[in-house]
Amino acid sequence: MSENPPTSNGANGDEPSGSRLGDGERAANGRFAAGNRVGRGNPLGGVVARKRTAMLKAIRRKDVRQAIATLRAIMSSPTAKDSDRLAAAREVLDRGCGKAAPADYDERIERLEESAGIKPEFDWNAYRRTAEAEKKRTS
Repeated sequence: MSENPPTSNGANGDEPSGSRLGDGERAANGRFAAGNRVGRGNPLGGVVARKRTAMLKAIRRKDVRQAIATLRAIMSSPTAKDSDRLAAAREVLDRGCGKAAPADYDERIERLEESAGIKPEFDWNAYRRTAEAEKKRTS
């Protein structure tokens, strides 16, 4: 049994056997402390950032217009496969309007609000009950 209290990182108060960490390489909350040997982050992060920056600098407005024109041509091409036209349309909509929210988004928000003790601004359940009653009444 460990004398250390459990931590939020799942270590349960014990440091794994054979750990490469030395004393003082973890902060009080169990995360890697500044200057530790093993938690320095992604070693290729800087390389990726430089490549992304170079690519964004190389793209011109003309290139963006040409890419959109290509997608629009695929969408309206009678010889393109349906799957290609759909993929092109989805890409245009995702980039232009933003990706669609999951279908159960409202329900997930309601559950989170309920678990956090937040009173929702709008009672969707009452709205649904009213709509269902109205539908039954008119049918």
